[in-house]
Amino acid sequence: MLDNLHQLSWAIRIFYLMVLAACIANILMATRKKFKPHWRIQFGYTAVTTAIFTVYVALRLSGVLDRMDYARAIVWLYPLLAFPFLMVPCLFHWEDKFYKKALKAAIDKELIERDDR
Repeated sequence: MLDNLHQLSWAIRIFYLMVLAACIANILMATRKKFKPHWRIQFGYTAVTTAIFTVYVALRLSGVLDRMDYARAIVWLYPLLAFPFLMVPCLFHWEDKFYKKALKAAIDKELIERDDR
């Protein structure tokens, strides 16, 4: 396993380390109760996807998968890794849109109540 690790460039080693760190960070964030459910789902999805990627990296480094097996498996994982990048802006937009809508409704309700007095 160490021989396979030493054959990799430093950029690849750092990338694999960052994927592992992202997996751990997203697992921690997904289990926090203070986040809204849609954010916990986002963190959970990212944690599962990066965990699968980490397993493939470990299998590659241990020699279970050769380069071609690893390449065929990773081709299917790359689109799954793109979804977390796409979902974060969508969730921010969704929260902002509905927060503004709820705030406007609360202000309108307050104004109507003041007019009734």
